[in-house]
Amino acid sequence: MLKNIFKSNKVVDPLFEEGKTAFWNDAAATDNPYEHSDKERAQRWESGWNNAQRTNESLKKKWEAPCNEARKTSESLKKNLSSQSVVRETFPDFLSRLAEDFLSGLAGIVGVVTFFGCWIYAVATYGWFLGLSFGWIPSMIIAGIATLLSPIIAILLLIGVVVLFVVLSKSQA
Repeated sequence: MLKNIFKSNKVVDPLFEEGKTAFWNDAAATDNPYEHSDKERAQRWESGWNNAQRTNESLKKKWEAPCNEARKTSESLKKNLSSQSVVRETFPDFLSRLAEDFLSGLAGIVGVVTFFGCWIYAVATYGWFLGLSFGWIPSMIIAGIATLLSPIIAILLLIGVVVLFVVLSKSQA
């Protein structure tokens, strides 16, 4: 039963197929190799070439309108994009984005360091068994809080460094 599904009873003429293949390979109808030798073979080859040409024309008619519409849409999009002005980033925007990137990187570092620091503290306090197996849970919570508060921590550290610098410079004077 399944063998019959894939079998075709259609007999394929090799000369007809050769003519079709010649058309799709951009050969002209005058390139018929059997034109001077055998009229019957030449007709079979030419009928395959003509069949491929008719198929090509019907495909062109079928797809011509959608292709033209897509081409028009593409051209109008290009025109709209070229007419819009290019948005350039101003220096204050660049600085604010740079500060954001720096603070988010700092927050990641603070979170990771806090997590491992708290986990090590849990291991030191509760021992290897409880500290390693359960210490990561409160460490994760504390690291999340520290990550959220890291911009405030960064500002406080900056203020602390400035105050320390002022105190040290006055003590040396």
